[in-house]
Amino acid sequence: MAIRTRLRRGDRGAAAVEFAIVVPLLLAVLSGILDYGFYFNNSISVRQGVREAARQGVVQTAAAGSCASQVGYMAQLACTADLAIGPVGGAAYSKVFYTSWATGQTLTVCSMVSTKAVVGLVPYPKDGWTTSRTDMSIEVTSTTPAGDTSFAQQLPEGASWSWCA
Repeated sequence: MAIRTRLRRGDRGAAAVEFAIVVPLLLAVLSGILDYGFYFNNSISVRQGVREAARQGVVQTAAAGSCASQVGYMAQLACTADLAIGPVGGAAYSKVFYTSWATGQTLTVCSMVSTKAVVGLVPYPKDGWTTSRTDMSIEVTSTTPAGDTSFAQQLPEGASWSWCA
């Protein structure tokens, strides 16, 4: 015996109305997840990229690929950090410096990544800027690196390297 459910005349279209109410909220939540996923991905990438460049710097690993064409060792390390970061939906900027190239002295690598919102419904912390700084002790001192003791990429207007001094 088949049971038939009979809808009252006033229930027609109720599912469509409920769907129309829920969809905007669902899309807002999904876009927030997507945007913050990019932000957190860049946050993790900037930390790893800075660490990689600092490690290459203190053991004086030669730059490879497109970074080898940069003039000066510090510029090559900044390029290496940018490539290792590989930001999603934004741009990376790096600064590398040391005061004295001797065993036990410090090499500092700083990077900033600007993440642009895909949808833009939710605000990013720090206006979308993710920063990371790594200080490592210099291990290899057989040759002093060629070029200047520091290199900093030009930042967009409104950003500054003051946090990386």
